[in-house]
Amino acid sequence: MATANQQNNNNLNNNLEEYVMAIDDSEQEISKNNTRVTSSIHERGDVPESHRIIADNYMILKKIYGKPVVASKLTIEESNFLRKYNFAPLEICSSAQMEEELFLLRKWKLEGAKIVQDISDIIITIRNKELKSIMATSYKRNTSGDSLGYKIFENYLENISKYSKI
Repeated sequence: MATANQQNNNNLNNNLEEYVMAIDDSEQEISKNNTRVTSSIHERGDVPESHRIIADNYMILKKIYGKPVVASKLTIEESNFLRKYNFAPLEICSSAQMEEELFLLRKWKLEGAKIVQDISDIIITIRNKELKSIMATSYKRNTSGDSLGYKIFENYLENISKYSKI
């Protein structure tokens, strides 16, 4: 199993250089379209199916138990994977950063090559795991509102889930 994960990581790393330029272009487009990010983040129309599945999963647990019951911790590999793509931990992610990140992940999943789509799925899964950990431990940062990216992510999941209105 470990060799399969290593092989998948090697495949991702081998093809990554081809997509670095595409990612950089996407990040520049995000800064240009920052006003579009906020309005489009809650539209259900162009949400990837993998994002909806993760959102539905999260909402079912939230509706049944009130909050996720398992405080899952990130592995070192998952933390390194996020750092590799310049994603900050969810606990310290600002609202603006999370909105940009969600816009980028949706774009990668909808318009990117297969490798970029896989990266988007991995990152959204890691983000879901981080959110479950934050909510299960009732972790709240004492900040002036700068690090509320987890609330934006939770709101995103609630808005795209078909179970949010039950």
